[in-house]
Amino acid sequence: MILTSTKDKDRRLKVLLDLKLTAVTFGRHWQYSNSKSPYPNLLWVDVAGNLGIEQCVTGFYEKGARNIGFIGWPISNQITPKNVNDDRYLGWKQATNQLNLPQKNLAFFGNESIETGQVGLQKLLRINPDLDAVVCVSDSIAFGAILTAKSLNLNNLLISGFDNSPISKEFNFTSVDQNLDQVAGQALNLLLKKEIKSSLIEPKVIFRYS
Repeated sequence: MILTSTKDKDRRLKVLLDLKLTAVTFGRHWQYSNSKSPYPNLLWVDVAGNLGIEQCVTGFYEKGARNIGFIGWPISNQITPKNVNDDRYLGWKQATNQLNLPQKNLAFFGNESIETGQVGLQKLLRINPDLDAVVCVSDSIAFGAILTAKSLNLNNLLISGFDNSPISKEFNFTSVDQNLDQVAGQALNLLLKKEIKSSLIEPKVIFRYS
């Protein structure tokens, strides 16, 4: 069995072990990211989402962007990631720190929807009229931001999403590819015990500029 979408204090981990099922999780044991997991025999494979976001910020910086915003899901921790939301937000925070870029009033949080991207970009622009790029936590949110940018004729605003889904290809915007073929292969290797160590897969950013 492969269990997906793990989260902080995920009760399903203990259930899998109690049932003595052979299983691998797609997603870390988040609450134990900096300590020893009580489930050492339950291996996992995950994507380093923070690195994908960092690559987006760095790529936009190299394109000349100096005010790079972030639109994502609600976070629970700004220091140690406890879920995917935190992980991707901290990628933006770490990258902007390393590049000495501003962060104040440059992040907006909402649910997973096109509307979040639309509203988020509107609010970021209201506070930061010099915004020249925005990194989004998903392709759906990025698409919403693109709709707002087009309605305001902000054709030079750089926008990225996450997942490299068909919508990112259709509308030609930058997105993070999670290398899911590699994730699936690694998960299978763990299930078949060809590998015996949990692992993080590095994503790759597909830069697209219309």
